[in-house]
Amino acid sequence: MTNLEVRRVSTALDSARPRAGVTLTQMLVVIALTGVITTAAITTIITMLRVEGRTTQVWLSQQSLLRLSDDFRSDAHAAKFAEIATQNGAPALIFQGHTETTKSVTYLVAEHQVTRRETDGDKLLRTEVYRLPDSQVTFGSTTSKNDSPRTTTGETVQLNCRRPNAPPINQRTPPPLHDEHVIAVIGRDHRFEKP
Repeated sequence: MTNLEVRRVSTALDSARPRAGVTLTQMLVVIALTGVITTAAITTIITMLRVEGRTTQVWLSQQSLLRLSDDFRSDAHAAKFAEIATQNGAPALIFQGHTETTKSVTYLVAEHQVTRRETDGDKLLRTEVYRLPDSQVTFGSTTSKNDSPRTTTGETVQLNCRRPNAPPINQRTPPPLHDEHVIAVIGRDHRFEKP
């Protein structure tokens, strides 16, 4: 056999043998499965990140409410009287010592937060901000007579906070709200009188 004949026989054998490889159908199936798995993974990751963000927001809100409760009680116990008022159209509560002292603490409700301002006359001593997203905060008195906005020693003041206890189901259905109350007695200690 000559070289030419060997090549012809080799070419004929190559064409008769099935080729090893991947068909177009197999490639399309693999690409489709990869797309489905990737979509499921991305959806799961996005859902987990949303849940984590909501959990973090609820935790931070709880921490703010705990700090607000502690400061509210402490200020109420130190004051001689409290006055429920309105400042710039928002609910406010002002704690003061004796009428001759100039120290006071004002709690002012704004959108999604409560601001605590401690002053001595015109001098601002300290400002604290408590972020309470999706909350509605109001002040009241549980023992004040004749619905007077002013409460004195021995009477109680109340901070009411309406908050959602679950994330909204969808944009049309608002979350159910629950109330949290912080009640404190005016004048249990005399911190405002100390120099």
